[in-house]
Amino acid sequence: PPAKAYHEIGGGVGVIPITLGLMGRPAINIDSSPSRIAHGKNILEALAKDEPALVNRVQMRCAEAPQIFGELDTAGAYVISTNIGVERPWEFVESYLKEVRAKYSAFIFDLCLLWGTYRTLGEWRAHLDRLTTAWGQQPELLFEKGNYERYYIVRFA
Repeated sequence: PPAKAYHEIGGGVGVIPITLGLMGRPAINIDSSPSRIAHGKNILEALAKDEPALVNRVQMRCAEAPQIFGELDTAGAYVISTNIGVERPWEFVESYLKEVRAKYSAFIFDLCLLWGTYRTLGEWRAHLDRLTTAWGQQPELLFEKGNYERYYIVRFA
């Protein structure tokens, strides 16, 4: 969906932000691993040889979320999470989700790898129920890909 910008949390080397940048969209890759960000910058620089404007559209930021949200222009932006399988206490997750809602226009995420690893229908339903309760609204299914990828979007008005 169209947005002012896209911010991927835990984006590794930045494949999604780089792809969005190649499509002409502004994007930021946010990852806490300096080596992943360094690799992403190398990829970005190599691609920019043929597409110089890419370096103006894509940023690589080594940082933790949600701490970095205060440093970013999040107005009209969408946040994306495709692979945050690290388990955290629900209090942290709930606080994170509320901060996303307060700062972003929408959140696109893989239900199976959002603050934990969820592999069964029962786990997906329970996790989706917790997310719905935290946001006060039901996320919309965007698509399913294979057995363990279920992408949703929640739009914040």
